[in-house]
Amino acid sequence: MENIFDKPILEQLFEYRKEDYEQAVYNKDNEIKKIEENTCDIGDEFSNFLKKILPSEKEYKRTLEFMRKYELSFGKEIDFWSREYYKLGINDMNKLKTELKGKNNDITKGETFLDYTGAELNEYIQKHINFNSEIYQKYKAKCRELEEKYPRALKVFEDSIPIILNEEEMKHLMELKEIDMEMRADETKLCFKLGINEILNF
Repeated sequence: MENIFDKPILEQLFEYRKEDYEQAVYNKDNEIKKIEENTCDIGDEFSNFLKKILPSEKEYKRTLEFMRKYELSFGKEIDFWSREYYKLGINDMNKLKTELKGKNNDITKGETFLDYTGAELNEYIQKHINFNSEIYQKYKAKCRELEEKYPRALKVFEDSIPIILNEEEMKHLMELKEIDMEMRADETKLCFKLGINEILNF
C-alpha cells in the first residue's frame, strides 16, 4: 500500500475532490450530458463504419482494441493535465495572496471595503494610496515647480481655466499631465488589487 505521506498533497486533494465535483457538475449541467451522448453516437458510428470497411471480424476486433487502448491512454493524458492545471490554480492563488500581502504595503491582508466603517469607496481607496511613492513625489515636485515658475500653467491644470500659455508654460503643463497620467495608472492598478483583495478576504 502506498504511503499517503509520500504522495503530494495537491494530487491527493485533486483525487479526493475530482469524483464528487464531476458528479455534482454532471447532475446540474445538461451540456456535459449532451457532449457524452454525442460522443457515444460518434463511437457507434465509427464502430459501424469499421465493420463496413474491414474485411473480417478478426481485423475489426483488432482495430477496435487499438482504438480502446488509444482512448485509455488519451484519458490518462487528460487526467495528467487536469491534475497539473488543478495544482497550477491552487499555486497561482497562493502566489496571488503572497503578492498582495508581501512587500505591498498599500493593501492590508484581511481588510476589505466591506469592513471599512466609512463606507465611502473613494475614501477607502485614498486610505491605501502610498503618497510617499516615487511617482507621487515626482508629481508634488512638478506642482511645486509650476507654482513657483509657471503659476498660469498650474492654474490651467488645477482649475481648467482657459488661459493662453506660451511655449515654455505649455511644455511644463504637458510634463505635469504625463506625470498625472502615470499616477492615475498606478491608482488603477491599486483598485485592481483591492478588488482581488475583496474576493480573497470576503
